[in-house]
Amino acid sequence: MAQLSASRHNGASTAKACHTAGPVSRPAARTGMGMVAAPVVMPQVARELFGADPLSEEFLTRYAEQLRRIVARLAAP
Repeated sequence: MAQLSASRHNGASTAKACHTAGPVSRPAARTGMGMVAAPVVMPQVARELFGADPLSEEFLTRYAEQLRRIVARLAAP
């Protein structure tokens, strides 16, 4: 959770990491932003899909891991 919380509150680090990773298309950037924001904006949907409170440690850990996997697959050549 600390890593996820740090990424939420440290926009400069996130922006720098994105900038150094290379160019990202705007649709891809928007999709990424949507994936990160979805549990916050639509907590009832996240609760229904994952069966856990979106603010719980369990959800944050599972969701962060899934986001990491998605990004890794998209970044692979």
